Parts: sequence; structure tokens; C-alpha cells
Amino acid sequence: MHPGAGGGYSGGHQRMRFYIVMATLVVGGILFLLLVNNNNPNGFSLTSAIVGETNKSFIQTGDALGESTGTTQQKFNKVFSEEVVRTGKEVPVTLTSNQIPSVKKDTKVEEIHLFFEDLTTTINVNDDKLELNNIKEVKLALKGFSGSITFDEEGISLRGTAGRIEVNDVAFSSEKTLTIAVSKLQYRTFDLAGLSLKDIDIPAGDGSLTVSDKLTYSLNDEAVKIYAYRGLLSVSKEDNVTAATTLEGTMQGISVSGEELGINVW
Repeated sequence: MHPGAGGGYSGGHQRMRFYIVMATLVVGGILFLLLVNNNNPNGFSLTSAIVGETNKSFIQTGDALGESTGTTQQKFNKVFSEEVVRTGKEVPVTLTSNQIPSVKKDTKVEEIHLFFEDLTTTINVNDDKLELNNIKEVKLALKGFSGSITFDEEGISLRGTAGRIEVNDVAFSSEKTLTIAVSKLQYRTFDLAGLSLKDIDIPAGDGSLTVSDKLTYSLNDEAVKIYAYRGLLSVSKEDNVTAATTLEGTMQGISVSGEELGINVW
């Protein structure tokens, strides 16, 4: 056997051993990845290995949001419970929203102040039609109202009795209470002072919610439901387009729902 031929055979044999070792390592690596994949609920791939840090960051952000939501819920519950003890269940609340609720209730209101320019809607006082001629803006004020109130973003309807009725500061008088009926009046603004409602739903929108001057929460496309509300409710429509609702009074329960927060304190 020639030395050159033996050296070639030896070199080929070494290269073959090298390939076998590399193949074994590759197969072993694949088996290892498959084993990791079975033990990892999130799965594993070469792609996920490359973007692993990005996914990790996203998960951390999600966890942070969860902790923030939990913290806010804890704050709501803490403030609410403290105020219940201090005030006897009635907790101060202030809410502003760019949405107008739809309300249809039988209730009592201490004072109603209604501003409008709609002179086409009929207003009846003691079954007599109220004549509103040559007036650009009307201010209707009611005191001691008891009856049905219906309103939404389109208009307001009233049907009931009042102890006193004023139109542009001109008062109507009667020995007994006055009856009033108005249907779907297109308003500009109105205030309901001393309003009592079993509950009120504010549609999902933007605004702010303050509980007892101790906790303020920014509403971001979130709906709010307030239980056993007493206080002021104001609605304003500037140029009949921009809407704003304000509540300032007391409550006995609240529910906030949206993508960022879910709270029900009752």
C-alpha cells in the first residue's frame, strides 16, 4: 500500500467522522428545541427566538396595565368605603362626559332651568298653550317639579306639576300647583337641580370622574352607571353639535366599564 493512498483514506475517514458529529449535533439541537416547545405554552420557533425580546417587552407592558387597573380598582374601593362610613352611604361624585344620557324617569326635581330657541314645540301650562312670539331665546324655569322627565341628545319632554313656572322671568301664579306638558323640545342647555334618580347610565365617552375630591379618573371611551344619584345634572349642546353632561352630587354606587377599567362598587 502506498503511503499517499493510506493518507487519503485516513483523511476521508476523519472528514466522515466530522460530518457524523455535526449531524448528531444538529439532530440533537432539533430534538432539544422540540422538547422546549412541548414544555413552553407560548411555543418556540426560530422566528419567536428572534423577536423574543419584543414579545417580552409587550407582555411586561400588559402586566403593567393590569397592575395599574388593579390599583385603580383598589383606590376606588378604598375611597368609596371610607366615604360610606363618613357620610352614611352617600358618596360625593362629580362627572363630566362628552356624551348625553338617555333618561326616562318619574322623579322629583327642586328646580329646572331650560334654555331653548325652538319656538315650534307646544308648551302647555294648565292646559293652556304658552304663546312665545317675537322671542329669540326662551328661559323656562320650574320650581318644585314632580312628574315624568324624558331627555336624550335630541330633545327633552316634561309632564307633571310644578309649584312655580317662569318664562323669561315672568311668573305664572296659581292657588294650586301648575301643570305643565312639553314634548320633544329641542334645547340648547338645561339644568336639573336637586334631582333624584335610582340610577343613570352615561354612554361610553371621554371625560373625568371625581369621587369625594380624593380620586380623579380620566374616562377614555368608557361608560358609567351611577346608582341612587342625588344632585345637579346639566346638559349643554353648543351650536347643537358639541355635547357635554355634568353631574355634581352624591351617589350610593358606581360602575365603570371600558377597555382600560372595569369597576363595580355597590
